[in-house]
Amino acid sequence: MKQILIMIIMFCCALEAKAIQNKEISSPIEITSDELTLYQKEQKAVFHGKVKVTQDNMIMTANEMVIYYIKGSNDASLNKNKVSLIEAIGNVEITTPNEHVKGEKGEYFMNKEILVLSGSVVLVQGGNVLTGSKFIYDKNKGEWKVTSEKSAQGSERAKALIIPGQK
Repeated sequence: MKQILIMIIMFCCALEAKAIQNKEISSPIEITSDELTLYQKEQKAVFHGKVKVTQDNMIMTANEMVIYYIKGSNDASLNKNKVSLIEAIGNVEITTPNEHVKGEKGEYFMNKEILVLSGSVVLVQGGNVLTGSKFIYDKNKGEWKVTSEKSAQGSERAKALIIPGQK
């Protein structure tokens, strides 16, 4: 049970793209889903059905979330468990008071601190809107990009609607 709690805490920190090493979580995290399954041999936890993660003013929803962890980390504060990858699958949405992002799949690579959101991505901040097939955020480099890919329906171009005076 302690391992599950630690993985959940680490997962929520990653959603906010914060480094988890040597940091304490001060605000409560609530995760609700229809089902939670822990696969100890595969070293993963899967939240199924109407998954909702809430911390402070951030809300993330998805159909399913999978947390992959590596057993035997040297970090004693994490009870010798370390998350390597977090996947959010199906109708992924992240909402804060200033932004709303949605796509079909999200992946957060913990060791590289890279977030990839794919599948008809829409980012909204105020009146500004960015769309594309993939959004990549590299926390270490402090850069992000929206890309386009060819699909069966043709090319999904990266687009930006910028409203003057909006941040």
